Amino acid sequence: MVANYVKTSLRAFRRTKVHTAVNVLGLALGFICAIIIFQKLRFEHSFDTYHPDADRIHRIVHVDTQFGEDEYQRGVPYPLVEAFRTDFPEVPHVAIVDRNFSSPVISIERPGGDIVRFRDEDHSMAYIDPSFLDIYHYEFLHGDPATALTEPRTVLLSESRARKYFPNTDVPIGKTLTINNRMDLTVVGVVKDPPLNTALPLHILASFNLGEEFQRGNDNWGSTSSGVQAHIKLPPGMRTAQIDQRLHGFLVKHRNEEVAQYKKFFLQPLPERHFDTRFGTDWSEHHISREAVWALALIGLFLLLTACINFVNMNTVLVFKRAKEVGVRKVLGGTPGQIAGYFLIEAALTTLIALGVALLLANPVLSLARRFVGEGFEANVLGDPTLLGAVLMAAVVVTLLSGIYPAFLLARLRPMRALRSGSQRKPTSLLSLRRSLVVVQFAISQVLIICTVTAMWQMDYLYSAPLGYNTEAVVEFNIPVRDNTKRATFKNQLLQEAAFTHVTFSNSAASSGNTWGSNFYYTKSGERHENETQIKLVDADYIPTYEMNLLAGENFLPGDSINKVIVNETAVRAMGFEHPEEALGTLVELWGYEDMPIVGVVQDFNTNSLHEPIENTILWPSEYAPWRGSARLETADLQAAVATLEQHWQATYPEFVLDYNFLDDNIRAFYEEEQTTQRLIQAFALIAILIGCIGLFGLIAYLAEQRAKEVGIRKVLGASVGSIVGLFSREFAVYVIVGFAVSAPAAYFLMRQWLEGFAYRIDLSMGLFLLAFAVSLGIALLTVGFKTYRAAIANPIEAIKYE
Repeated sequence: MVANYVKTSLRAFRRTKVHTAVNVLGLALGFICAIIIFQKLRFEHSFDTYHPDADRIHRIVHVDTQFGEDEYQRGVPYPLVEAFRTDFPEVPHVAIVDRNFSSPVISIERPGGDIVRFRDEDHSMAYIDPSFLDIYHYEFLHGDPATALTEPRTVLLSESRARKYFPNTDVPIGKTLTINNRMDLTVVGVVKDPPLNTALPLHILASFNLGEEFQRGNDNWGSTSSGVQAHIKLPPGMRTAQIDQRLHGFLVKHRNEEVAQYKKFFLQPLPERHFDTRFGTDWSEHHISREAVWALALIGLFLLLTACINFVNMNTVLVFKRAKEVGVRKVLGGTPGQIAGYFLIEAALTTLIALGVALLLANPVLSLARRFVGEGFEANVLGDPTLLGAVLMAAVVVTLLSGIYPAFLLARLRPMRALRSGSQRKPTSLLSLRRSLVVVQFAISQVLIICTVTAMWQMDYLYSAPLGYNTEAVVEFNIPVRDNTKRATFKNQLLQEAAFTHVTFSNSAASSGNTWGSNFYYTKSGERHENETQIKLVDADYIPTYEMNLLAGENFLPGDSINKVIVNETAVRAMGFEHPEEALGTLVELWGYEDMPIVGVVQDFNTNSLHEPIENTILWPSEYAPWRGSARLETADLQAAVATLEQHWQATYPEFVLDYNFLDDNIRAFYEEEQTTQRLIQAFALIAILIGCIGLFGLIAYLAEQRAKEVGIRKVLGASVGSIVGLFSREFAVYVIVGFAVSAPAAYFLMRQWLEGFAYRIDLSMGLFLLAFAVSLGIALLTVGFKTYRAAIANPIEAIKYE
């Protein structure tokens, strides 16, 4: 019987080619999107699950609660790791991971004596304890895991880096690579490349023990860097809370009770690290919020639901065309169950054909969509039992959702009414269901359109919002060594070129993920006060290079070594002054340096992304950490200016590789996750609109055929083409309006939650929603109008000649 149903269904598909094509295409698009999103979500949830005992691995992090705000930090003081080993002997594996200044120049001497240099541009180097290899899993291809990194100045390379650095050597054990022309490291092992789904994508693992000459770290408990982290692996059976509750006393012991009142250390489990966005992005780490994951899952469900709605609408319209077929089957002895089963099998066949098309297209679409969804996964059903089970379950659910109502609706038809002339009268309940489903489809499309437009406008705002300085034509580069003579020579050479107007050196750029902070003290009205601030160590050219606006006072002098500072407007307000001039002369204490007068006030500028509000900021003239150079260009030919920069770089730093980028590109990099979210929503919104258009086109085709005689009679009685098109269009315009009434509040709630992640954001204005409504209405009317226009211009005699 089932085989007979399949043959009959295939014959029915040939008779209703347009209907079948619309169903298959709509469902295939829905399945493709669902497969891509399913694989994306699996990938995001797979981060670091390959490590043995991943649930026992943690990172020690802390939160500082001062001045009414919580500041989450992933870094720890250097001495914490040894102190933790001593105070928590029951934790067998504790390791330091130091990635400070981890973008070195790596020099390799080739057999002929030539020196080849590489820059670790993806920040994949770290200095680690041997215990790190007991915590995280690395598969050794060469070398001894038991003794790796136990000796000073040794290094492990990933397989790809070993091939890159030593292309003519099968086993590079014993080979030497030089870091920043200062320190030689001996290769003691080669490990497999870390997978893409890891929170620590390290390819160069150097021993933390570099010998007495190159000691890393210090004994300062008060200094914390995000690049220095502590990782531990708990013994079996130990719970996180057993450590967390003892960390307060641990901090009191090594610092004091005052610090422990506002600083709280706690353990961050490895499975949570990928989704925990409180600590920011750590070099090449990839983070995604759980809210974004849920949003992707909902979008996938919505797209599949939209495809199912198309299926139901098309099949309920087909009820009117196949009523006589059902009547004949019943007269010949068919039971309601057999008829319902036949139409369910027909729906299942349609679903399986659509699924087959989707599986054939999924990998090509994934290849095209790498920039939207990222790397790291593919749709290989035969080699992936989980994906196979998921798609088969989805096929069953889609078959039931989209096929069960039309099947039982047809099975309930009375044979005499179905065979009688004029029996195809449209049931009111059927129309109500179809209308409701069309409204839901429009509502889903409009939610995605509103989200897309909101994300686009917010991203445009982020890129165009004034940051308090000029972001155009500024090239930034790393300074490899602290050599004041070379740095001054390099600066003078650049300023002699017409392409460069200003050059400055500092610890970080105007806007940077690398921020330094501290508490500072100031005296006002005879009372000593305390607050927190960002610190930028700068020179006299910092403000002119970034074209910042000095509101009061004066800039630093070239070569200034006198302890004085410039503050921003936010710091002025935090100190209780109403006007910038009032803050001039106020003495501040910073890092133990006392009685430093405020000599200037600079207009507020964003030191980080627009996710964060502007913080108190102090500019301090210092040559302590001139790791970042910035130059303003006065030329339209940026490539020529960069070539000039490289020329002088080679003359001054011949042993190093120039690592540069443009300031506006750095700022765009702040919003990579938002860019990915925007592109995803954009793509899926377009697909939802396409699925809706396909369904509307098929639905209008059958409605136009159903009402062909009505159209013919109207034309004979003098109706114009425009009035007939308007007749069909008005009904769907009502559906768009009702769908908008449903979608607007939902979209407002979703996007308001998303925008709250930005300190600076657009307003959800009525114009944004009206634009989304107009787009949705326009697409619907164009789709409906195209098909109804063709029906309206047809010869009316053909439609009514049998009457």
